[in-house]
Amino acid sequence: MQIDDKIYILNPQYRLKVDKSRVLLYYKNADPPIEKGISNFLGFLHPVFAVLLCLFDGKKSLKKVLDEFVYITDLKRESVSKLISQLVENKTEIKIDSNNHSFYFPKNTLIQQGTKNEVIHYNPYDFLIPNNQLDFQTHRLYEPLDTMIILNNICVTQCIYCYSDKRELFPCKIPFERLVEIIQEAQKIGMRAFNISGGELFTYRHWKEFLKELVENNFDPYITTKYPLNERRIKELKDIGIKRIQLSIDTIKSDEMHQLLNVNEKYHVLILKTLKDLDNNNFDIRINSQITSINQDSMEAFFNYLLNFENINRIRVRATGFSLYSKGVNYPSLRPAKNKLNKIKDLVIKLREKHQDRVILDFFEYPERRYYINPSAEEKRIHYENRAQCSGNFYSFDILPDGKVTICEELYWHPQFIIGDLMKQSITDIWNSEKALSLYHFSKDSVRDKSPCKTCNHKDFNRCHQQKGACWKQILYAYGEENWDYPDPRCQHAPEPFNEFWIE
Repeated sequence: MQIDDKIYILNPQYRLKVDKSRVLLYYKNADPPIEKGISNFLGFLHPVFAVLLCLFDGKKSLKKVLDEFVYITDLKRESVSKLISQLVENKTEIKIDSNNHSFYFPKNTLIQQGTKNEVIHYNPYDFLIPNNQLDFQTHRLYEPLDTMIILNNICVTQCIYCYSDKRELFPCKIPFERLVEIIQEAQKIGMRAFNISGGELFTYRHWKEFLKELVENNFDPYITTKYPLNERRIKELKDIGIKRIQLSIDTIKSDEMHQLLNVNEKYHVLILKTLKDLDNNNFDIRINSQITSINQDSMEAFFNYLLNFENINRIRVRATGFSLYSKGVNYPSLRPAKNKLNKIKDLVIKLREKHQDRVILDFFEYPERRYYINPSAEEKRIHYENRAQCSGNFYSFDILPDGKVTICEELYWHPQFIIGDLMKQSITDIWNSEKALSLYHFSKDSVRDKSPCKTCNHKDFNRCHQQKGACWKQILYAYGEENWDYPDPRCQHAPEPFNEFWIE
C-alpha cells in the first residue's frame, strides 16, 4: 500500500500492556468479541513492535509514523514500510519473524482514524525493555490478566446438568470490605477482566455494591444469570452502568424447562419476561444454552423465538457436558444424540449466514468418542496438538466463595489446584506462589508411578504442561478426581478413559 498522509490508529478493541519481560497485545475483553473483523487475541510482542503501535496516536500520518520510527530505530525504511503496510486493515492475523521468534498481530491491527473511534494513548517509553531481560519462551504471564469470582454456589434453579460442586452450599464468606480491596488490587495491576459466575449473583446481598465497585474501578463485569429480573432490578443494573448480560436459557417450552431446571410454570413465565424487559431496555444480551436429550428436538423453535429480539447479539449453544459433581445423573441418558447435534449444527450455520448482520450464533464442538476410544495414533496426535491454549494458571484464575483461589472454575475445591487464599494473601502473592508456579512447571516428581505421565519423554512432558497446558478438568472427567496426575485424555499417550464423557 502507499504510505501517505492518512491517519491510522491502533484498533481500540486491542490493548497493550507490559508483562515484565515482554509486551502483551490483547483483545480488550475476556469474552469473545461480537464486533466484526476483531480477533479474540492475546500474544507477545517485541518492545520494538509495541513502540511502533504507540506512534499511531491519531495525530500522526502514516508517513510521519514511518519517518519517526525509522529515526528512532535506525531500521531500513523499506522494511518498516512493508511492516506497516501489513498491519493496516489486515484481514487475517499476521506473523512477523524477528530475532528467531515469531510475533503475531490480530486482524485489523491498524484502522483509519474516524470521528467515533476511541484513541488509546500510550507512552512509547513505557515499553522499553532491555534486550537481556526479554522473555518470549515462558507462556505463563508474570501478572494475571483475568479472574472469575464464584460469589456463591446457591441458585434459583436445580439444573439436572449442573457442573457446580454443590456437595456443600457456600454463601459468599469473603467480607465485602475485603472484596473491595481485591477489586482495587486487580485494577492497580492492570487486569483486564473481573467477571462473575455462579451460583447466582442476585442471591448475594451486596450485589449492587459489588457491581458498583467493579464499574468504578473500570471493569466491565460480564454477568451470567438464570435469575428472573423484575423491571426495578433491571433499572438498578442500568443505573450502575451494566450494559450487557448473559441469560442462560435452554428452551422456551415450559415442560422442558421444568425437566431441565426443576422449576415451575411461574419461573418459565418470569424468565421469558426478563428477556423481553432486557430487550426493551436495550441491554446487550447474550444467550447461553445447553443441548440435552430433553430439548434437542425443539432447538429450531428456540432459535426462531430468540431471533425476534432486537438486542440479542450472541446465541451460544453447546452439548451439555459431563459433570464431576452431579453424581445422581446418568450422563449417557442426558447427553444429546450425535445425529441430532449435527442437524442443530447445520441449522446454526444456516441461520448464521441469514442473520450475520445482527447476531452471532456459536455452536461449540463437543468431545467425540473417536478421539478417546481406539483412535489412530496420528489422529490423536493431531487432535491434541491442535487443542486450544488453556487460560487457567496461564493468564487467569478463579475465586471461590470462601476466598480460596483455584486455577479453573470447574476444579472448585480440589486440593491439588488451590493456589492460595485471598482472605490471607494478595493477588500478586498468590499468582507468584510456590503452588501456582509448581503447577505450571509441573514435575514428574509429583506424578505417581501408576500414572502414564511418569514414564513420558521429559521434553514432551514439559511441552505438554508449559505451552498450551493439559486440561485438568478433562483429566478429572476421564479418570476421576483421585487421578488428577494422569495425562490429558486427548494425549496420544493417555489410556482409555474410565468415565464416558463424550458424545456418540
